[in-house]
Amino acid sequence: MEQKNFLAALKSDIIKYVDLKFQYIKLSSFEKTARIASAATSYLIIGFLSLFGIIFLSFTTAIFLGDMLGNAVSGYALVAAFFVLALLGFLFWGRKNLERKISNAIIKILTDDE
Repeated sequence: MEQKNFLAALKSDIIKYVDLKFQYIKLSSFEKTARIASAATSYLIIGFLSLFGIIFLSFTTAIFLGDMLGNAVSGYALVAAFFVLALLGFLFWGRKNLERKISNAIIKILTDDE
């Protein structure tokens, strides 16, 4: 009889443990998802504001170069050529580095046990 009570209590404790472990995993995944979403939102806002700054700076530079060269089209063409070269440089040399940094940031958030 005593063994049955022990096994029943053990079974009950195991069920409680598994339930609590499942709840912990669920809450942990919610927290990590929220951290990734908040980081992504922050980076999107920073990127969006930076994009507007770069656009306005590009127009200013193109107008300035156009005045210096005496032809507005030349100023815009130089700015466009700069951006094409920057894009090609990023595609050839910077893409893997950026992908690695993003992957490492996500992995750090997912494996961080605070």
